[in-house]
Formats: sequence, structure tokens, C-alpha cells
Amino acid sequence: MPEKTTFKLLIVEDDPGIATMLNTFFTSRDVSTQVAPDGRQALELVTSFEPDIIILDIVLPYVDGLSVLDTLQKQAIRIPVILLTDKRSVEEKLAGFEHGADDYVTKPFSPKELWMRVQAILRRSKPSSENTQGTVTVGNLSIDPLMREVLFRGKIPLAFTKTEFDLLYYLAQRQSQAVAHASLLSEVMGYSSTSQTKALVIHVANIRKKFKANNIHDVELAAVPGIGYKLLS
Repeated sequence: MPEKTTFKLLIVEDDPGIATMLNTFFTSRDVSTQVAPDGRQALELVTSFEPDIIILDIVLPYVDGLSVLDTLQKQAIRIPVILLTDKRSVEEKLAGFEHGADDYVTKPFSPKELWMRVQAILRRSKPSSENTQGTVTVGNLSIDPLMREVLFRGKIPLAFTKTEFDLLYYLAQRQSQAVAHASLLSEVMGYSSTSQTKALVIHVANIRKKFKANNIHDVELAAVPGIGYKLLS
């Protein structure tokens, strides 16, 4: 018997065959689903359906996947997104992270692989024993794992994707310590190997961009050559 669960999933896919396959697979696991064949309907369902997670194709009619991500960012809607991308297009994958996606799966894919990615992201969204210490402060940043909120100078909220938040909090808990790429990939992003290092690099770059855009100068996400990263204040 497949593992039973309960969460709300929005599938955004214009290929009827893929959409039906995903819908059948996830509903058989007791997941509440809605399917949108284009970006316009996807944005409407984000409001009416309020999904916990979104599986989003990039190439869509009317409003493409990257534009959907941009709209979510502008409206400060923090729903994790897994992109479905063409295996041949590395640029699509990198662009997806830059626009706020949390993960990607390349076509053709196994539904079980996608299931594992969804589960990994949803697990990261739940409070765990590691965040029982509560809010962590680094420089002028306060990072609250229960509210999943980052405040600058105690009052200005900053928008991070779920993966960006998880990376930032994990590093903040180990402030000034060098954390290996492998640890970030496995413990935070849910990857079993270091083959997704490029994805980590993009997420780190996005965090740095947000630091710069918000004039955060007393916190640095520094690279440690040959090892990984550390958060400094």
C-alpha cells in the first residue's frame, strides 16, 4: 500500500497525458489536487485552492511558468514550487531558481522521484527538533523557524523561498562555522548526492542578491573554498 498523506497540491501542466498521470498518482496517495493547464488558471487556483505545494511546468499557454513564479514573488506568496523542465535545457533550471523555484525535476521523470522531492520539501516546512531553540539572530537579521519569517532590524520582513529560508536558518544555527556542500545538499535540500551542487550555488546567489537589495551589510554568506559556506556577522 502506498504511504498515505494529506496535503494540497496544485499541478500546472498543459500536456493532458502528464497532467492526468500526475493527478492519478498523487490522488492515489490521498493528496488533494487541482490541475491547471496554463499559468493564468494556476494563479487563480493559488488564491482559491491555497495549495501547500505546486508542481509547475515552465512552458505554458498565456502565462509561462517563470512569470507565475514572478507573480508569486511580487505578491509575497510563499508556496514551495517544483519545476518540470526539459532535460536539454540547463538554462531553464537555473532561470527557475533565479525566479524563486525550490527544486526541479527533468522530463521524462519517475512519479516516485517527484513524490520524494515533494515529501522532502514539505518535511522541511514543518517544525523539527532542530529548530526548538527558536529565533536565531545574526547581525541585524532575526530568523524565526516557527513563523518561517526573517526580519531585518526586528521589524522589516524579508521574502525568501522555502529553500532559501531553510539554507539561511541552517547556516545561522552554525554561525561562523564552515558547512560542507554535501551537508547542505543532504540535510537541507534533501538530495542524496552532490550532483545538484549547481542548484545550491544558485540558491546561495539569490540569498546574497536579497541581502544586497535590502542593504544588509552586516551579514555575509561567505564561500569556504573546497568546503562549502558559512554565515558571518
